[in-house]
Amino acid sequence: MGRFTGLLGILTFLALAYLFSTNRKAIRLKTVLWGLGLQLTFAIFVLRFESGRALFAYLGAGANKLLSFAFYGPASAAYVPSASSMPNWRPSANAISRNVLSYAVVMSGKRGPNFSSFGPQSGFTPCRLI
Repeated sequence: MGRFTGLLGILTFLALAYLFSTNRKAIRLKTVLWGLGLQLTFAIFVLRFESGRALFAYLGAGANKLLSFAFYGPASAAYVPSASSMPNWRPSANAISRNVLSYAVVMSGKRGPNFSSFGPQSGFTPCRLI
């Protein structure tokens, strides 16, 4: 029974999705079978071939690196170095544009994150940085 735990999980998930669906006629069997076929193909590729394992390990490391930027992003947007920590520091164009963009995002947040709040009537018009 241990070998078929994954298959039982997939069948349970599909059964629950079908059971709780509000429009069961909209479920296309062809789309579901394509999804299951792709999942099976990727599983065989990763479990049977060393190149599949290496490829997905590389892609996973890339995804982790991309997600790690989210951890440092908010801190770097508000970072202002002190004179004692960096005596020869001069603001670069990248640092200035990052701080201007951070300020614009914070100031436009009073209306929420939707982009319809930008425009002449809101008092904030996005400008192009050269």
